[in-house]
Amino acid sequence: MCMGVLLAVLLVVSMPVVEALSMSDVRSTDITDSSAVIRWTTNESADSTVNYGLSPETATSLQSKPAAVTEHNVPLFGLSPGTTYYFKARSATATNFAEEDNNGDYY
Repeated sequence: MCMGVLLAVLLVVSMPVVEALSMSDVRSTDITDSSAVIRWTTNESADSTVNYGLSPETATSLQSKPAAVTEHNVPLFGLSPGTTYYFKARSATATNFAEEDNNGDYY
């Protein structure tokens, strides 16, 4: 009688860890009567998009910068003096995206 030997081979494949894209320090700066700059930081290079409007529900105006960066700044021009604007910021890579809207309240 022949006894077979079972040999188990554990193959460990080293996969790169994909960290979720995250955003921090979202803020508005350089505010004038008709413009502002929206700034934020991401943990990896990504593009930059800002949706803005007169209320969170109407924040449909869009300004984007396609360059992949970690320090983001998106200028908004043509704003009306004395008017409150709401915005949310978004960044994306080829495989990830992150959006910051102040927990739904916008900034």
